[in-house]
Amino acid sequence: MDIEAAWYEGSPYVYAIVGVGSLSNYHSYIAIVSGVVLLIASATILRMRWTYRKIQAEKREVDERLQRIIKRKKQQGKRVDDEGNTIIDF
Repeated sequence: MDIEAAWYEGSPYVYAIVGVGSLSNYHSYIAIVSGVVLLIASATILRMRWTYRKIQAEKREVDERLQRIIKRKKQQGKRVDDEGNTIIDF
């Protein structure tokens, strides 16, 4: 894994750790605000990544199902288009 990929995956956790550390300095309002902002950023990034990866997994599943349908129809000797629809010749 290259350094960019490692930072991409690890940065939300770094933000969370720094945010918690910043919140522990409760004598400074700037530290408290910074800590809250970092924790919100961390949670937002993690949620967005989770949502994106969930959608991508669902798309892959649909694509795999479609490919199985197309393969089965072709094995039955039917002509099909890219969406799995049977082509009827007149």
